[in-house]
Amino acid sequence: MLTNGISLTILEQRAEKLEAENKALLERWMTRISAEAEKMNDANEFLERIKGMRMSSPSAEETPIVEEKQESA
Repeated sequence: MLTNGISLTILEQRAEKLEAENKALLERWMTRISAEAEKMNDANEFLERIKGMRMSSPSAEETPIVEEKQESA
């Protein structure tokens, strides 16, 4: 009986430790995913602004989004 009680106590402690680790990992993962989503939202907002600027310019078809780098000879 005593060994069963000790085994149960050890298993309960192990379960509590795993639950705490799981909670910490989940919080870290949610923080990371939230930061990634924020970066994607910022990038999309930037692209939408660029599109809007290109559409409102008189020569939208001729205006490149990114200028090519000139090579030096």
